[in-house]
Amino acid sequence: MKFDIIVTNEGTVPVTSYTVTDDNFAGATGALTCTPALATTPAIAVGAAVTFACSSTVTAVTTELVNTATLAPKGTDPFNVVPPKSNNPQSDGNTSTPADIAKDSIKVAPFVAPKASIVKKWSGIAPTSYKVGDVLSFDIIITNEGTVDLVSYGVSEDNFANSKAISLPLSCANSNTLPVLKPGTALTIKCSTTVLSIEEDLVNTAVLTTPGGTIVPPTKTPQSDGNTSTPADTAKDSIMVPAPKASIIKKWTGEAPTDVAMGSVLRYEILVKNEGTGVLSTIMLTDDSFGGFTKDLCAVNGTAFTFGKEYMANLSPAMTLVVTCEALVIKDVTSEIVNVATLDKKYAKVVPPTTGKQSDNDTTPSSVNIDSIKIAPQPLDIGVVKTVAKGTYKLGEIVKYSIAITNNSKIVAPLVTMKDKLPAGLTLVSITKDGAKVDYVNQADGSVLILVGNMNPGQMLSYEVMANINVTTPQSLTNVVSVATPRGETTYANNESKATITIEVPAPMPMPTPRTGGQIAILSSLIAFAAVAFVVVRRRVR
Repeated sequence: MKFDIIVTNEGTVPVTSYTVTDDNFAGATGALTCTPALATTPAIAVGAAVTFACSSTVTAVTTELVNTATLAPKGTDPFNVVPPKSNNPQSDGNTSTPADIAKDSIKVAPFVAPKASIVKKWSGIAPTSYKVGDVLSFDIIITNEGTVDLVSYGVSEDNFANSKAISLPLSCANSNTLPVLKPGTALTIKCSTTVLSIEEDLVNTAVLTTPGGTIVPPTKTPQSDGNTSTPADTAKDSIMVPAPKASIIKKWTGEAPTDVAMGSVLRYEILVKNEGTGVLSTIMLTDDSFGGFTKDLCAVNGTAFTFGKEYMANLSPAMTLVVTCEALVIKDVTSEIVNVATLDKKYAKVVPPTTGKQSDNDTTPSSVNIDSIKIAPQPLDIGVVKTVAKGTYKLGEIVKYSIAITNNSKIVAPLVTMKDKLPAGLTLVSITKDGAKVDYVNQADGSVLILVGNMNPGQMLSYEVMANINVTTPQSLTNVVSVATPRGETTYANNESKATITIEVPAPMPMPTPRTGGQIAILSSLIAFAAVAFVVVRRRVR
C-alpha cells in the first residue's frame, strides 16, 4: 500500500518544530517506510509543503483498512493546525473539530476476488464411440460466478492429448480474444477436431486460470467429469468418448474338413466381437476367398454380406456379429490353401479376443486384426499297369492284354477314366471287366475312352482287351494305356503304361525253276524206270 502524507505551512512564519505520526493501518500491514523518515520533520518555509512518501505491505485482510496520520506541534514552537486550502482537501473530509483537523485518514476496502467456473461438454448428444474421419465437437463454458467483473482469465485445451495422432489441430471459435465477463454472464467457446486414427478411449481436458481470482464449482451446469473435490479438479473439466474395440475370429463351421478338392464346399464363420465399452457402430471386413480358389457366399442372419464395404453393425458391448460363409472350390487343389479375413483398423481398435481364440494363434499388435484357416488336400495317386499274355504273336492269333488300375490313396479317386490306344497293326475286338463287356467311346485320335468312375481307397480294377492282328509283315507293336482323374494328383509318373508285342509272319514258298528240253527227257526216263522198278518189287513181295 503506497500513500503520501503532505504537511503544508499555512501561516506567515516558518514551521520548524512538529511531529507526524502514522498508525500503519492499525497493524494490518508490515513495517512502514517513509521518505523522508517521519522522524526527521524538516523545516517548512511559509507557503511550502513537505511530502512524506510512505509504503507498507498488507499482511492481513479482514475488513476495510483505515490508515491515519496525525500532525502536532513540538516543543516551544506551538502552531495551530488548520484545514488545508480548498485546492488540496483532506481525504476523509472531516474538519469539524480541532482534533479532526489535526489528522487525516485514507481507507481501502478488502479486495473482492473474481469467481469463475468451467464446464466442458459435448455439442449435442454425447458420442458413444468414434471412428476415423469423425468430427468431434464440444463446448467450453466459462461463467462469472462472482460479484465483480471477470477481466483476467485464460483457457487451455489439450486436444485429446492422451491419444496417439488422434486428431487434426483443434479449431475453437471465440478463443482468441476473451471478453470481460460481467457477474452472472458466461462465454461459450465452440471447438471441433477430426479423428485421424483409433487408439484408446479419448479424453479431452480444458483448464481455466484466473490470476488473482477463485475458480469454483459451476452453479448451473455440472461439470462433465463430476470432479470438483479439490481446487485443481475444479479448475478443469474433461469429456471422454470410448474407443471402439473389436476382435476377430475365423473358424470352420462344425468339424474342420480333412480334405479339399475342386467341387468341395467349405463352410466357415467370421466372428466380430465388440470388446469395448461403447457401441461398435461400423465395421469393414475383407476376405481373400482362399487366394482365389473359391467362390464364396456369405450372410449375416440370412442377409447377404459383402466384403470390402462398410457394415453398420451397431454392436453393444460384448455382442458378437457372426458372418457365415459357404465357399465352392472352383480350381484344382494340389497343395494347402489358406483363407484370410481382415478386420479394418479404421473403424475399431482391434484387440485379442477375450472369449475363444484365433485359428492362426497370432495376436501380435500388427496382425491381431487378421485371422486365417487352412486346409490341405489329401494326397491322391492312381496308377495303371498293362501287360500282355505273351511277347510274340503269329498271324491269325488274338492278342490279349490285361490292364490293372489301382487307387493308391487313402481317399476316393473321383471320376477316373481310362484311355487305350491300340497301334495301327491291331484291331479292337472287345474290352471286358470281370467277364462282362465294357462300353467305350471312340476318340478322334484312334483311342477308346472308358469311364471307370469313382475308386475307393486302395481299390484295384482289372480289364481285358482283345485285338486282332492285321499286319502282313513282321514288326513290333506298342499299346499305350493311360488313366486320369479331374482331381490333382501328387504324382503322374504311374498314370501311363505300355506293352509291346512282336508279330511273326511265315516266309513264302519258293517258285519252281523252268526246265530245258534235255532235262525234261531225262526226267521222263527216270519216272518210267521208277514205275517199272515199283512193279517188279511189288510182284516179288507177293
